[in-house]
Amino acid sequence: MNKSQAHNAARATLPNVPEEVFSLWLDERIDVLGWDPLHPRWQGLFRNRPIAYWRNLPWHKLDIPLQINQLNPECQGILSQLLAGLAGLPSQVTAVTGNSPARVGSILRYMQTHGTWPNSIILVTEGTFYLVADGFHRLAAFVRIQSAPMSGALLRPVHSAWIGK
Repeated sequence: MNKSQAHNAARATLPNVPEEVFSLWLDERIDVLGWDPLHPRWQGLFRNRPIAYWRNLPWHKLDIPLQINQLNPECQGILSQLLAGLAGLPSQVTAVTGNSPARVGSILRYMQTHGTWPNSIILVTEGTFYLVADGFHRLAAFVRIQSAPMSGALLRPVHSAWIGK
């Protein structure tokens, strides 16, 4: 299957996923991995939820206030691992992504100028928490700005997110 066929197959498999969500979250990964949603690598990207879970989600783009304690425990753990790796500690997350310091640095510079992340993050409502499908590097930059003296004042009160419910 070539890239074009893989993109078309993914869109046919996930017809409710908006085009912008594909662009932000899935397209680049399809280019690298192809499209086999049952492959273990895709299962990790889908946070070990079945493909039917993603197929049936309705999506909405919203500006939301976000606090890290609103993330589910699994996602808080991933974010903590990413932040640890950025601080120079051993981290499974930064070992996998490889370019995390550069990515977060670029996002930090954008957020310091614009007060929000450069692109919407991708979340799914699960009970009272959010599952992060895409946006951990943006969230890491968000946390770093919030924790820096006086830098948190640079942030807008709401940020753009695609939310599956």
